[in-house]
Amino acid sequence: YLAGVRSLFKYLETLGIPNVMSTIKSVKQSKTHKKLPLTREQALTIQANIKRDTLLEKRDYAIYQLCLRNGLREIELERANVEDISTRDDENILYLQGKFQNEKNTFVVLCSTVMEALNDYLLARKDYQMSDPLFIGLAYNKPSTRLTTRSIRRIITKMLIDNNCKNKRVTPHSLRHTAITSLVKANDNDLLQAQVFARHSDVN
Repeated sequence: YLAGVRSLFKYLETLGIPNVMSTIKSVKQSKTHKKLPLTREQALTIQANIKRDTLLEKRDYAIYQLCLRNGLREIELERANVEDISTRDDENILYLQGKFQNEKNTFVVLCSTVMEALNDYLLARKDYQMSDPLFIGLAYNKPSTRLTTRSIRRIITKMLIDNNCKNKRVTPHSLRHTAITSLVKANDNDLLQAQVFARHSDVN
């Protein structure tokens, strides 16, 4: 908020209006992680409790698997199209457009569990074009529209609440933390590999 107001007054200063923000400093924010990953038991409990009978349930299960196993951000899920699922070197991949990116210039490798969930969802969805959004709303008043980050966050939040996992430190973003933390533990704290997996520009 301060950055926005500061930019406004910087512009107004060119019109002769005094810049009252020139002496206001930004708030110092902690760079430590404020969210906790899920425990293995929590992650598996949520997975086991997601039904997979209806199209909506199959969609939500696929979203959960992508977040849990590939650490996808909500914006990456929102921007994904059906055609972004592809193969490379005999592996299933999903091309991504991350935050602050203008194109889909990176990808994640999809394990068999994630591919099974995606195929099950798309098979049930039936009528779609390759250029269509991968995850769509299923409400009667907004059929086939691209799911927003807010809707995706609401879906994952409900999963956490239904399984008694939601609290101040455990939020939808915790699924991404779970994926990255699991990778670090499984690879002897290889931070460079974790950085690539997390699609972070800074290893810190």
